[in-house]
Amino acid sequence: MPVSGPKGDSAVSKGWAGFSLSVPSLSITLENNDVYDYKLPYSVPEVPCCTRMSPMLYCCDVYCCGPCRCCFSNSKGELPFIDVVNQQDGHQVRYRAVKKCCRVPRVMTFVDGQLAGHLSRTMRCGNRCLTCLEDFQSKPVLQVGVHNHEGKQIARVDRNGRGRCCSCSCGAPMKCTGCCLTCLTCTCVVRPSFPTPCCGLLDCDPVCCDCCVKSEMTACAFYDQPCCCFGLPVCCPSVWCCLPAIETKLFKSTNTIRLNDFEVVDSETKKTVGKLQAQFRGNYPSAYKHDPSLPFRIAGSTEDANLGMLLSGLASGMVYTMGMAIPAFSGVSPKPEGTSPDYTGLVETRWASQVKKLAGLGSPEGNKPLLSDSLIVQDSMVFGTATSG
Repeated sequence: MPVSGPKGDSAVSKGWAGFSLSVPSLSITLENNDVYDYKLPYSVPEVPCCTRMSPMLYCCDVYCCGPCRCCFSNSKGELPFIDVVNQQDGHQVRYRAVKKCCRVPRVMTFVDGQLAGHLSRTMRCGNRCLTCLEDFQSKPVLQVGVHNHEGKQIARVDRNGRGRCCSCSCGAPMKCTGCCLTCLTCTCVVRPSFPTPCCGLLDCDPVCCDCCVKSEMTACAFYDQPCCCFGLPVCCPSVWCCLPAIETKLFKSTNTIRLNDFEVVDSETKKTVGKLQAQFRGNYPSAYKHDPSLPFRIAGSTEDANLGMLLSGLASGMVYTMGMAIPAFSGVSPKPEGTSPDYTGLVETRWASQVKKLAGLGSPEGNKPLLSDSLIVQDSMVFGTATSG
């Protein structure tokens, strides 16, 4: 039986424009300080599917569907949904994970029993082949699509295309190497991806030519090889003398917080309509142990309350399994510009201005690093009113 969407804007509180999900306590705090707490159903029906249609079909569940458990969504006994309830007004939001055969997983959001929308990777013919082509062309690749109750995509979360497996670049260092003046150098790097085995026979959505997409592992490369240089007939003598020097060495430090920012854009205009931030907490030197690879808190900020409520389903699908083997959106990755330094504190930069900004050189506050002595996350680092402090 189809379920209609929420009746008007009254079914969705305006406080959903900003939210904060606490992963350990499974509670959602809205922009207007409303709190949605986790609620376990009072009774869980365990009647098999055939018996639900007719009690006379109970033998079919026992002898036909019992050995293979094909009629049960989860053989481990885990519920495929999560309910959060506002204890003040009684409004309830349910996030249900759905995975059908040969389809991508999705997380459906219900408000007071009515379908509000769902989030999933957009299903299209040859999806992985088209994704491989977008990666090769360095185009934005769709990760998660936000759909309303009518099934129309209203927003999306993209990532940067990985690019080609082979890259070549030229440089003009204009520096002396020995007795030669190097004018032109060449750098080539080959980073092919691991091809999909079995030619897609074990996958309902095969991919072709994925080895042409760049990966993180370098197969072969050469850097700054001279292509054009001129020899110097006269070499001036060098004079060496001993001089005192000062060496500055930084002590090892461990970061206890890591942030990943996700930009939500409109599907038609490509305009930014919201943001999602996943906050990771390390276990050092805290006595409380938490998986550092999973988000500790996820905050969201949007321009529309309906979109914010749907993005809370994306936040839930990033950390909770909801009856599946892994969370539906655990593989969603942020863009490079949306990541913070890792727990080790080591980052790679390309421009000197980035190093100066990270180290605090030339800042109005003096030589103060960006995230060095910040024991408490400031408001400028985390957006949203419910995540300050």
